[in-house]
Formats: sequence, C-alpha cells, structure tokens
Amino acid sequence: MTDIKLYLIAGVFIFCLMGCKKPPRNYYSDQDDPGLSRLTSYGYNIATNYINGVAYINPYNDPSYFGLGGGNVIPTLSKILGRGTTDDTLALSWPVEVNSNVQSNYRYISILMPVPKGFAENEFAALSGERFDSNTNIIALTPYLADSYYNYYNYPTYSDSLAYTSPRGPSNIYFVNISMSPSGDLAMAGLFNGNIGDTAITNGRFDFYLSSSYIHF
Repeated sequence: MTDIKLYLIAGVFIFCLMGCKKPPRNYYSDQDDPGLSRLTSYGYNIATNYINGVAYINPYNDPSYFGLGGGNVIPTLSKILGRGTTDDTLALSWPVEVNSNVQSNYRYISILMPVPKGFAENEFAALSGERFDSNTNIIALTPYLADSYYNYYNYPTYSDSLAYTSPRGPSNIYFVNISMSPSGDLAMAGLFNGNIGDTAITNGRFDFYLSSSYIHF
C-alpha cells in the first residue's frame, strides 16, 4: 500500500512538472515607453498605461493547484442603464496596479461611453477602427476597492452606479480592432488617454479577449 501511495505522489509530481505551467503574462516591453507593454492585437488580456508618469498594468493571478485558472485579470464590458430617456453608459473596466513593487494609488480604471437605448453587442463590434475624442467619453479612476465597483454589480440598473464615487474626466479612445465570434466573445485592441483634474492618464493601450461571461449587456 505504501508503494502505491509513493507511486501516486510521484505521478502527480511528474504531471505537474510536465503540464502545470503558469499562463503567460503576455507582457512585451515597449522600448519607447518604459514600464508599458507594446500594443498587440492577439487577445493577450494585457493593459498598460501611465498615471502621472507611473506605469500601471492589470494584475496577474497565480493559478491554483494543477495549473487551473490564473493569468492576467480579464476586464468587464458592461452597460449601465440610464434613468428614463437618459442614454445608457457602456463601461469597459479593469483593475490596475503599479508595474513594479510599489504601492498602487489606484485600483480600477473605467472607460465610460454614452450609448443609445437598446445598444447591442454587434453594434459595439461595429466600432472597430473608430476614434472617439474627449468631448464624447469619460475615464474614471477608483482609488480603492470601494463601493463604486461593488455597487455596479449589486445594482446594475442604477444610472452611473459604476463610478459615481470615482474621480473622472474626459477621455480619448481609439478602437484599433474589435471582432466578435459566433458565440458572442469579443476581441479588442485599442489606445486611450485622459485627464482627471491634475491627473494625467497617458499612453494607454489594451489587448483584450472577453468571453460572454465577462460581457454584461
């Protein structure tokens, strides 16, 4: 019996050595922008930008036992319903941290876009190649993991419930590429920047692949 247990333990150990690999970080250093990853369009689920000159990145979660789960934290694409005849708001949101061993001042970044009632996922995919200037969109920063993020999931029909407590300001965004699979998954790559008072969000770039479970329309 002891020999069987030893064989089983050895087998599990060998299995982990062979197959339990961490998901890739998919970070490819941009020589022109230290601390940022180059703009890619491969569904790498990587996003980087500067906030007042400090490089931020979406976090990486280590996988559980046997290499399950883990990888770059995936954003959410959600629609916040406006009250009455007020336009709805499309929110592309992801957590951020400083791209070094330094305490982060911000926990979430959100790009907020007004959209008409009934705006559908295929209409979002049609925005591929479109540029939107700062008089159209808003960028929001959440300083802490606070009620502004949780209230969105608890009360998704409240107007602007995602970022009502978060500092925000005008934002530019360029959707370099958006594609939608037959099952409703979305791949997107883009560039963004914005200003919130004296806080400058610059040189932003993202490369995301969202399955339907991360899309809340």
